[in-house]
Amino acid sequence: MTKNAQQHLRLRDEASKYIYATLTVSHGDKQLPYTISFPDYQSSPPSFPSLLNGGAYFNVVLTAPVIPGSSGDFSLAVSSAAKPSFVVSHSVNESKRYTVITPGSTEVLFSSLKADTTYLLSPASNSGNVAILKIGYLHVLPHGIDHILFILTLFLMARRWQPLLYQSLAFTLAHSLTLALVSLNIISLSSWTLSQLVEPAIALSVVTLSCQNIICKKPSSHRLPLVFFFGLIHGLGFASSLEPVIQDNTSSLITLFLANAGVELAQITILALAWLLTISWWQCDYYQRFRILLSAAICAAGLFWLLQRLFFP
Repeated sequence: MTKNAQQHLRLRDEASKYIYATLTVSHGDKQLPYTISFPDYQSSPPSFPSLLNGGAYFNVVLTAPVIPGSSGDFSLAVSSAAKPSFVVSHSVNESKRYTVITPGSTEVLFSSLKADTTYLLSPASNSGNVAILKIGYLHVLPHGIDHILFILTLFLMARRWQPLLYQSLAFTLAHSLTLALVSLNIISLSSWTLSQLVEPAIALSVVTLSCQNIICKKPSSHRLPLVFFFGLIHGLGFASSLEPVIQDNTSSLITLFLANAGVELAQITILALAWLLTISWWQCDYYQRFRILLSAAICAAGLFWLLQRLFFP
């Protein structure tokens, strides 16, 4: 739905109030006042980059003055009362970096060193590459509940290392392929068809594989092609959440590689935890009942998401 000028003004006011209530900018040990601007509103009508799932984000610029005669770290703190994590873009000496700041944490963005009457900005010790890796990890753990359940469906079908390895590799290869195609602009994130179908298709992937877990006692011959296909879909969903970073980063292939590596680390974490939690009882008779009941619960969650995303997007 298109918003009018009054609604856009209210949107900016609410965003500003939220940011002032949750973000604190500091230089050294001094808290800095800052101003907020919205560069997407410089055009009329406003130009918002569209995300693949049909939503949108808007850019917010924070401007804070440097205290004369002081040096130290520039840091950004997020209140524990905040709900989302913040992806912060900051440039030092024409080098763009991205930092993920979670609620309740403080991150040093860069440092200033006084040299005579000028100030030199240097990157903070935490690497931008680590921040991109963190974006991928957080996309799954803890924020990607549908992704978590999908990985659990792989585990519940086959706890044995060989079929689990094959399924995990098929999913990883498909996931990486989609991200590469998006990075090379072979697949457009702004496609209307993709924006309408990807999120329901992710839900459908959870339903399909969890149903297979209930019906089949071992992986069927078409299990791997299905996992690969759904890996392509999940990759599109992840690429949509990375779009702000992709569009504004000159090394998008490296960015996507690091973000995908973060996703894979999160998947390994899920599989390792599931393996450890079942290590002493997976060969018992009641493990099979547990496997079917949990698969049924995952299927129900997938059906709920599917209906919600199809009819109440």
